[in-house]
Amino acid sequence: MAGIADAGLAAGSEILTVQELRIEEIGDLIRRRIGRSAGVSALAVYGDLDHIRVEIHAARPGVARGHGDAQADRLRAELEELTGKPVQLHLVQEEPRPQQSPGDARTGRPG
Repeated sequence: MAGIADAGLAAGSEILTVQELRIEEIGDLIRRRIGRSAGVSALAVYGDLDHIRVEIHAARPGVARGHGDAQADRLRAELEELTGKPVQLHLVQEEPRPQQSPGDARTGRPG
């Protein structure tokens, strides 16, 4: 078994766990702050020792940003307060799904 020196960890090193990221709390905060009208479809949370990156996939990211990005700035500040780390907030436009007609799946023509 490798010792601490062999593993490359110094005494007092911090290893970030999923629990420390507070993923559920981050998701709950985002859902409370961004209304349903933005059409949030997915959340992705990435983190390391220095910062946390949050991606919000929404059908209407402009609604989530708010006028002059005010809503996004407030959300970022609340996330930083919750996690105690700098947060990079990315609002991503969700790709629209093509509508499938009820007919033939290959041609789209009624069967």
